Amino acid sequence: MPKHESEAGGFLSPYAMTKYINEICAEFFTRIYGLDCTGLRYFNVFGPRQDPNGAYAAVIPRWIEAVRSGKTPVIYGDGTQSRDFCSVQNVVKANILAALNPDSHGKIFNIGCGVNTTLNDLLGKIYAVFAPDAEAKCIYEPVRGGDIKYSCASIDFAGEVLKFSPSVYLEEGLKIIHDYQA
Repeated sequence: MPKHESEAGGFLSPYAMTKYINEICAEFFTRIYGLDCTGLRYFNVFGPRQDPNGAYAAVIPRWIEAVRSGKTPVIYGDGTQSRDFCSVQNVVKANILAALNPDSHGKIFNIGCGVNTTLNDLLGKIYAVFAPDAEAKCIYEPVRGGDIKYSCASIDFAGEVLKFSPSVYLEEGLKIIHDYQA
């Protein structure tokens, strides 16, 4: 930790493997056909209008819906596992920077905030924004197969080449969602 672009790691799920295959295909089309491809590895993107009920629903919209409706969120594992939560505003910024920068072609960049947040901490932050008067509580369930324990992006390379730096961090991003839903 943090995770660097040069690290592929072992695959814990078909989802992770497809991400890597996409990068291999992009590198191939760049090398063989001269197609200008840039790889952006997004870390736990969140923002307004995420569907909390979809098959691939992210943890933040699911937990926000649970907290707002008085239900108890579920944490798979002990809650000490961590993620790098990246607001969609940062992703849009990174996409624009990469699209306008020819030095990005043929390269892969981590797009995150470079901040490690445990799921227990995330849940506390969600309660603080969406139900400040409620007692923070959760149900702990067994770890799901394919889940990684820790994930945090090194964004140094994106900063160096793309001049990327996050402008919206977790707490502000949660407030943006709250204000959007109000």
